[in-house]
Amino acid sequence: MKKAETGKILIYENNRSSWQYLYNDNRSDVRSFATDSSGLVFVGAIGEFGYIGPDKNGQLHYHNLSRQVDTSYKFSELNIWKVFDTSTEVIFYSVKYLFRYQKKTGEIGRAHV
Repeated sequence: MKKAETGKILIYENNRSSWQYLYNDNRSDVRSFATDSSGLVFVGAIGEFGYIGPDKNGQLHYHNLSRQVDTSYKFSELNIWKVFDTSTEVIFYSVKYLFRYQKKTGEIGRAHV
């Protein structure tokens, strides 16, 4: 289970029966979530996007994917309003662009909306 609040993400971990607060890098409002079949939670926020997943020790962390995108984008162009998961990719939808994260390769492409 997940819930977004201003600047933070609240995740319920079944294996620990507890809630955990996580933060996206710029602590901006989260607009959308999508969870894939492996349990990764993909996050769309104001000015960035990424996912929540375990590190090598099994601890959940936020991993920023938008850092891989060309830095010439305006902050407002990275405002992600919808996140869609498919079996092979995750689509992060902003007002101006679709960012497509390829799960297998980790590559991110974009297309104009």
